[in-house]
Amino acid sequence: MTRFRTRAAKFLGENLGIGIETEDMRRGRLAHDRGMRAEERVAGALEEDNWLVKRSPGSRGLHDIEAFRSGERLFGQVKSGGAWPSTNETMSLAKRAARRGASAAIFHEHRGRIDIHPVCRWCGKSGLLGQEFCANCGQPF
Repeated sequence: MTRFRTRAAKFLGENLGIGIETEDMRRGRLAHDRGMRAEERVAGALEEDNWLVKRSPGSRGLHDIEAFRSGERLFGQVKSGGAWPSTNETMSLAKRAARRGASAAIFHEHRGRIDIHPVCRWCGKSGLLGQEFCANCGQPF
């Protein structure tokens, strides 16, 4: 499809609601749907582990999930497939969590498996579950 036709299709599809969907629009929708399902799975897993979970589905904010359990508070960013947050995103997530007395984590859902990566509040780098100290700066998670 030519560049003009792609722009026209986006304009017509979005503004007139006539159902024209470009390949870019379809890819974006599929990625969004995959992300929403990943958020649901992560929230369900946390609830099974006795966390009270507050979701902000499809958010473009710093955290997708806020979870509470016995005085603990956790801010989580959920990623699926090959997606991974940028250094700026993890640093911002870590700073917000630290300001609010919470821990920060990245939940990565890939092929039905959920990996949890704590985020260092000092340097914003992520580690592995069970890791006590950040490999980058040596501070505790």
